[in-house]
Amino acid sequence: DPGVGQATPLGISYYNGDSAIVDTTILGPCLTAGMHYLYVRAKNDLGVWSVIDMDTLNVGGPMVAQPISFVGPDTVCFPNTITMIADSAVGVNYQWFESGSVIPGATFATYTTDTSGTFTLRQSCNGEVVFSNALTAIVNYVPEITFCPPPVAQNNDLGQCAATVTYPAAIAIGSTPPPVITYSQNSGTSFPVGTTTVYVVATNDCGIDSCQFDVVITDNENPVITGCPTNIAVNNDIGQCGAIVNWTLPTASDNCAIATFVSTHNSGDFFIVGTTTVTYTATDIYGNVSICTFDITITDNEPPAITCPPTANINTDIGFCHSTSAIGSPVTTDNCAVASVVLSNLGPYPVGTTTVTWTVTDIHGNVNTCNQDVVVTDNEPPAAICQNITVQLDATGNSSITAAQIDNGSSDPCGIQSLSVSPNTFTCANVGANTVTLTVTDNNGNVSTCNATVTVQDTVNPIALCQNINVQLDASGNASITASQIDNGSNDACGIQSLSVSPNTFTCTNIGA
Repeated sequence: DPGVGQATPLGISYYNGDSAIVDTTILGPCLTAGMHYLYVRAKNDLGVWSVIDMDTLNVGGPMVAQPISFVGPDTVCFPNTITMIADSAVGVNYQWFESGSVIPGATFATYTTDTSGTFTLRQSCNGEVVFSNALTAIVNYVPEITFCPPPVAQNNDLGQCAATVTYPAAIAIGSTPPPVITYSQNSGTSFPVGTTTVYVVATNDCGIDSCQFDVVITDNENPVITGCPTNIAVNNDIGQCGAIVNWTLPTASDNCAIATFVSTHNSGDFFIVGTTTVTYTATDIYGNVSICTFDITITDNEPPAITCPPTANINTDIGFCHSTSAIGSPVTTDNCAVASVVLSNLGPYPVGTTTVTWTVTDIHGNVNTCNQDVVVTDNEPPAAICQNITVQLDATGNSSITAAQIDNGSSDPCGIQSLSVSPNTFTCANVGANTVTLTVTDNNGNVSTCNATVTVQDTVNPIALCQNINVQLDASGNASITASQIDNGSNDACGIQSLSVSPNTFTCTNIGA
C-alpha cells in the first residue's frame, strides 16, 4: 500500500521502540491469480507513515487450506473449553464442522468448544472451497458411575469359610478414554463369610466418582460331628438302680469355627435304669447346628431280695375247720424299688401244713420267691350233745345201747371221727335211771363228752306156772292155800318178787273143783 488507500490492509503491526524486526508469516487477502504487490509501511512516533519495503506476489495456483491447531491443550475437563484456530486471511469465508455436521454460527477462523468432537474448518474464497485438517478435541467430565454392581448374596463354598464371588463390572462415563475403575476387592476373588462392602472408584483427570455394594456370604454349612457313639446297652451295677457308663468322646469340626460343643450327659455319668438319649450339639460361630444322638439303655437284671417269715403255727378259727389268722409278711428289698409282693394263697388255710409262696416283683419285672409253711392246728373240741333215752330189757334181762342213740346232734367244724357211749349194756341190775357218758372225738383227735340218763325198764312179764292141788276143809269147814302151793316153777329173768294166790280160802261152799 503506497499510501493512496487502494490496497487491502493486512492485519499486522509491531512496535518495539526505535527498531522493528518483523519475522512472521503474513496471510494475505483472498487473491485472484496473477501479480499482486505487497507494501510494508511503518508509522513513526509522530504518526507519519512511510513505505519501508515492497515486493511482488504472483498468485498462480489453487487455494491451499490453512491448517487448524489447538490454542492450548487438546484435552480439558469441563467446564474448561478447547480453542482451535486457523491463520485467517481477508476475504476468506470460514465454516466449522463437527463430525461432518455444520456447527451453526461457527464462521470464524477461531472456534471454542466445551464438548468433545472431531472438528474441521471449511475455507472458501472466490468460489474455491477447501477443508482443513481434522482435530479431535476431548472435553472430559468428572466420572459418573452409571452402573454399580448390585448386592451379592450367596452361600459359602463347600468346606470353606468363604466363597468365590463373581460380580458384573461397573460402568462409568465422563471421559475419553473411559475412567479407570478400581474395586476394593476384585470380582472372582474369595470373600469371607459375613458382609464385605466393596467400594468402587471411577477415576479420570477430572475427578472421581464412587459407589459401593455389599457382598454377603452366608455360612449355611453345618458343623460335622465325628465319632458319634453307637447305642450302648449294659446291665445295672450291682446294688444300684443304674450304671456308670463311659464312651469315647466325639469331636466336632466346621468350615469356619466351632462356637460351642455341648452334650446333655458326660462320659462317666451315672445313668438310671431305662433308656436315656444322649445328645451332642455342635454350634458354629454363625449359628449352624448339628446334633448327634445315641441311646444308653440300662437293664435292671438284679432280682429283688426276699426273706420269708418263719413257719406260721396258728389255730383254726372258732367254729371253722380252717384259719384266717395272719401269717406274717416277708422282708423285701431291691436295688431299684419293689413293685409288688404277692402271696400265692391268701387263705383260709385248712388244718394241717400248707406251703405258700411269696413272690416279690421289682419295678422292672425281676422276680424272686420264697416258701413259708402255714401249720393250722385244730384244738377246738367237738360239741357233744346228749339226749336221755329209755330202753327195755329183753327176755333174758339184758339190754344194750349205741352212741348214736345218745347223740343228739353232736358236731365239729372238722367233722366227727367217732362216737362212743359208756356204759352201753344193762341188766336187771340196772333197771331204773342210769347215767351214761357220750364221748365225741373229732377228725383231729379233739374229744368232748356229755352225760345222759338211760332209763332201763323191765317190761317182760314173769312166766307164771301153776299146778292143781287138792285141799281138805278142816273141822270148821274152812281150808286155805298159799301161792307156793299153786306155783309150779313160775320164773322171771329179773327174778320173782312175790307170789300170791286168790282166792286162798275156801269153805264148804267151795267143795269141789
